[in-house]
Amino acid sequence: MLYDDVAKEWKPRFGYDKAGGDKEQNWVVEVPGNGDPYKDWLGESEDKKKEKVAKNELQRLHNISKEVKLKSEAINQTVKQANKSTASIGKFQEKIKRRKEKQKRKGKHQKFAPVSGDTKSEKEKSLALINKISGSSVSVNKEKAASQEMGATIKRSRDAERRTELPKGGV
Repeated sequence: MLYDDVAKEWKPRFGYDKAGGDKEQNWVVEVPGNGDPYKDWLGESEDKKKEKVAKNELQRLHNISKEVKLKSEAINQTVKQANKSTASIGKFQEKIKRRKEKQKRKGKHQKFAPVSGDTKSEKEKSLALINKISGSSVSVNKEKAASQEMGATIKRSRDAERRTELPKGGV
């Protein structure tokens, strides 16, 4: 073990993360043709690396928080399912006080009109339906109907020809 003056900590003499390893790794920095030759290019590359490390650390922390959130949601879902998996469908299970109970309906739910009460609106709806059925004239596309009929007759004639061509007796 050697004491690294740059990092100010003890590091191994050889191998991964050895003492003085950064000096050996980045001892030459290429300067662009139009760049300032008196600028500290090595210091700039070190600053960029520090920014990347900080960004990666921030992203790692975001990922951990997302993972914790997903795990807690999965645990809540498992608890709900376990409560409803009893023979009484969770009716006699104790409610957990700290857990927030979210009642969400899945899918679309049809809202029905009341069965008793407003006869006037029911009469209007029934009359509107009768007028719609009786007043509508059926529109027929004659060209489409003719082409469908022609196709059906051609198919019937082909089937009849195939039946006559087949040998009888199976040989």
